[in-house]
Amino acid sequence: MSVWNFQALGYDFLIYGVVFFMLFIIVYTLPKYNTTWNFAAHLSLLASFSILYGMAEFFEMQHLKNPGEWLNWYSCILMLTSYVPLLEFTRRTWNEIFHSFQLSEPWMFAAASLALAGLALSLSASVDELLDVLRLFVVTFATLLSGIALFATVHTLTKRDRTGPKAGWLLIVGLVFVCYGASSFMLFQSGVSPPTPFLTSSSFDPSEQSLRTVCAVLASLGLVSLVLLAGENCQIDAIAFEWSQKALVITDANHVILRINNAFTESTGFTPEDVVGRNIGLLKSGRHEDDFYQAIQESVDRSGNWQGEIWERRKNGEIYLSWLFITAVKNFTGAVVYHVGMRIDITERKAMEEEIKRLAFYDPLTKLPNRLLLRDRLKHCIEVERRAGQNRLALLMLDLDRFKAVNDRLGHKAGDELLQQVAERITDRLRNVDMVARLGGDEFIIMLENIANPQDASRVAEDIIRELSKPFTLSENHDVWIGASIGISLYQQHGDSLEILMDHADKALYQAKDQGRGCFAYFSEDLTIAARERIELEARLRRAIQQQELCVYYQPQVDIASGLIVGAEALVRWLDPNEGLIPPSRFIPIAEETSLIEEIGEWVLRETCNQGQYWLVTGLPPLTLAVNISPYQLKRCDINALAATVLAESGFPAQLLELEITESGIMENQDNVMELLDSLRSQGIRLAIDDFGTGYSSLAYLKSFPLNVLKIDKRFIDDIPYSKDGMEIAATIIAMGHTLGLKVLAEGVETPEQLAFLRERHCDTYQGYIKSCPLPAKEFAKLMHSQLDYMINKGYPLSSNQH
Repeated sequence: MSVWNFQALGYDFLIYGVVFFMLFIIVYTLPKYNTTWNFAAHLSLLASFSILYGMAEFFEMQHLKNPGEWLNWYSCILMLTSYVPLLEFTRRTWNEIFHSFQLSEPWMFAAASLALAGLALSLSASVDELLDVLRLFVVTFATLLSGIALFATVHTLTKRDRTGPKAGWLLIVGLVFVCYGASSFMLFQSGVSPPTPFLTSSSFDPSEQSLRTVCAVLASLGLVSLVLLAGENCQIDAIAFEWSQKALVITDANHVILRINNAFTESTGFTPEDVVGRNIGLLKSGRHEDDFYQAIQESVDRSGNWQGEIWERRKNGEIYLSWLFITAVKNFTGAVVYHVGMRIDITERKAMEEEIKRLAFYDPLTKLPNRLLLRDRLKHCIEVERRAGQNRLALLMLDLDRFKAVNDRLGHKAGDELLQQVAERITDRLRNVDMVARLGGDEFIIMLENIANPQDASRVAEDIIRELSKPFTLSENHDVWIGASIGISLYQQHGDSLEILMDHADKALYQAKDQGRGCFAYFSEDLTIAARERIELEARLRRAIQQQELCVYYQPQVDIASGLIVGAEALVRWLDPNEGLIPPSRFIPIAEETSLIEEIGEWVLRETCNQGQYWLVTGLPPLTLAVNISPYQLKRCDINALAATVLAESGFPAQLLELEITESGIMENQDNVMELLDSLRSQGIRLAIDDFGTGYSSLAYLKSFPLNVLKIDKRFIDDIPYSKDGMEIAATIIAMGHTLGLKVLAEGVETPEQLAFLRERHCDTYQGYIKSCPLPAKEFAKLMHSQLDYMINKGYPLSSNQH
């Protein structure tokens, strides 16, 4: 320290302290961005450092060691405290100057090279102490700014644009800094000790110090000018922020709001007093899940920005839709320090878009889709059906009957109201996946997706015709009656394009009108006839249930070893008063599609148990009575509760009741079938799997079911003895059933050869026309009485069931 000129250093740093204090005052008066506050704080630290260090040097000069050392080290702490923020300020200044002057990459490299040259110049002297390093930083910083200023000036003057005055100031600053840096190095190379930047030798020359002081003052003035230029830019940015037409908000890294502009207040109603210091989450509308906000945060963290639609809340609680831009602002370490958000209220724009869409794609009177939207949707559905290779699409063209008379008699206002009510009734009869559109006038078109079979389209058409045949009540208490005719076309069967399907549906509509109106017609006459017969049969079946036209027939099940009847399968029949006996193959599918199967199934179970109990009471030997359970019953009703109720009411023993469930029915209801079967077995009810071999069940899976009987489907029995494969399949099923501990029953046995084969393979029981066709209850009772007489004559026991 003895080689230093403390008086010179004291002068220098007192000047620096005054300059930094002046800069602090200037920055403090700038618009209060968070960044200007930080810069002001940094300048105050630098001013404190410089003043304290200057005072320390004067204490050293007066030989007051303790106060001097204390102030010296305290000033070092202040300098280190401001070191990192000063680096950040340097980086921001560099970026702002190059952005303002639009300098290209070569100029940036040239400026960086000059800065490095200044650093090398400063490092050419030896550095022995901590304070030397700090002073070295000041020289380097000055040289860096001077290099930027010089090259920015040259580049700007060559462009001859309006930035010339600013370039002139930068040139002055640069030249002053270069002079000061040179004087710091050149004026004190002759000292006794190794020269260091900003240090003077013991041979202090007042004239030399005066030169350094002048240079320091000029450099300080240049730095003040530079800060004034930066303040001008900050003021411009502040004005642009405050008066931007976009709602702007700035938050810190923790999403705490730091600043909003006037447009934000106008848009949301929140003032700075309402939101500054609070989390941005106060704008949440409640319409988005947490995953939505998490995805936004991940996008900002990954790419630095995000934009998209978001529902937010105003101060008055109103929910509005905005388009949000979020940008992350990072510091020199790469850490996010701020988020800048720009919001554009698009509620009205969205409403206008929806209105335009409604006018373009929807009928203004009925609010139904119009022809344009229908064509778009129909094209899409046809393409989906084509890719999937399916034919589950139907088009129904509907025209109102007698609508013109209502319109002419009551006026267009009444006609419009009637059309609105018609649209409501049609919509109410359709599923969510279906679509109804108004083509114009009194014409509507209906598109049905995912139909199971072609007859589904006719059922919907009949339902709509029936609904539109009911009277309509208009606002002026007018009751009107109209009707509807419908033409149907099916995808693939009647066409594979939009134009062909609509054309054929229109032609089918005219066929329906020619046939008397108030009906439907397919483009194909055969389908029309079949659909009408099906609908007619459904209506007759409903009447048959009400008028008790159904009855139960019983087909004997015979023990192969003894030849005795040990059970019977209950089969429902429909005895129509006009047509006679209708087989179940005609009406059971309709019953399953229309939910009538539940009512029929319950009736058959109740009738069979009552009949079985009656036979027991009248002295017939115990028989196992088998009742079929439809897969639809498994899905739609509680079979376990139903069976318990029927057995309790009839008194029929549970061990004599056998419920037959098809293999496909079990596989379709895998989720709850195991619990159901266990519950039925716990009541003592026997369980049989029907039509075995026709499904795709796993043997290991079937083994886990609590079954008693395995029934071989008739199709495998028909192949005996003509097909070797059929015989092997039947033999395998018998062996497998016995392996699983099940009794095996063969269905549809009709010839002695089939029976002989089954006996040879040790099949347990059979049923078929070789023994008896299904019989009414009275005739079956006669057959059992004949067997009873035979058993008495042969001495068979009568108290046990051999099945």
